[in-house]
Amino acid sequence: MKNKILLYLFIFVYLPINSQVTDFMFLTGELLGARSILAIENYLFIAKYDKISIVDLTSSIPSITNEITGFDHPVSLAVKGNYLYFGVLLENRVLKFDYTQTNPSLIEVIKMDHTPSSIAFSGNELFIYSTGNNKLYKTDITDVNSNVSEVDLYYKHLLYGGDQNIAINGNFLYLSADTKLYVINLTTPTLEPSIIIQSKYTTDIAFDENNNLFSSIYDYSKTKMRENVDNISVLNTENLMTNNFQEVISDVYIPWSITISNNIMYIVHREEDFNSGLSQGKISKIDLSAALTINNFEVSEKINVFPNPSSNFLNISGLNKSEDYIIYDIIGKKIINGTIAHNHKINILHLANGLYFLKINNKDIIKFIKK
Repeated sequence: MKNKILLYLFIFVYLPINSQVTDFMFLTGELLGARSILAIENYLFIAKYDKISIVDLTSSIPSITNEITGFDHPVSLAVKGNYLYFGVLLENRVLKFDYTQTNPSLIEVIKMDHTPSSIAFSGNELFIYSTGNNKLYKTDITDVNSNVSEVDLYYKHLLYGGDQNIAINGNFLYLSADTKLYVINLTTPTLEPSIIIQSKYTTDIAFDENNNLFSSIYDYSKTKMRENVDNISVLNTENLMTNNFQEVISDVYIPWSITISNNIMYIVHREEDFNSGLSQGKISKIDLSAALTINNFEVSEKINVFPNPSSNFLNISGLNKSEDYIIYDIIGKKIINGTIAHNHKINILHLANGLYFLKINNKDIIKFIKK
């Protein structure tokens, strides 16, 4: 049976783009060891068993231009300035090097007691997730006296299972743990993870320039039976309260890692000949800009919400009868629910300032700002 990756859309609608899926690189054998890739401007970094390869994305024929060695099992890549940061799986440390240099020196950033499985930046703070003890840590890379400190998460016991991955977009940290994908608002006093996706095994997370979050999914048990179970899901991070997915990409098998730069998604995955039993590594690329169309949340033109932004009340007009409503925050948490009629008001005085979504009659969704 043919195996494939599926791309789905959340809020934004992707038209079928199979014609945009193209081969990028083949590295028979050794690319099977690639578990993490990262595209930044003109560079693609590939973390393998004992090296990091650098590919020039401006070249008409992609090829490796430099390889950095001196560590054992690099995982999870992040860039800050001219430095590439990465965790070293079997050495319990985070290293960095200047990727613009031909022969860069390796610099140790952090030595840890547990495996630095996944890393991500929020400003100058480097967040590190360890699958060795299922804890999240952070450190300020600009402070020479800064130590690695554990991030106090509410309900941290929920985050066990599988190989966790983290990614940060704006003020939100996204964390995959086994069959769930969580989001954490880093600006709140209590860092409470909220579930936004519950599916299969999440292998990686990436963002495009429109704040769409892509999550690659892989089911070990089903893959052994060679069924069509692998997929990449996508959602828009401005609205995390519905899961209307739509298939747009097929025919990519077992995604290990995904990355996006300049509206191009790169996927490192396996390609297997089931007749011969032979496998090879492969990187495919997908032009996302050719596929994106907008679905304006199915908002009825007859329903009006004003003023917007508002500091105290939302006035609602255009309803023919009383309707149920729910207000969600930006991470999809239900804040208020009730019933509203034509020309009535919703009191939002007690809400914290920020972006919210008003859902009426379980259908129409209207974005508003509390100021």
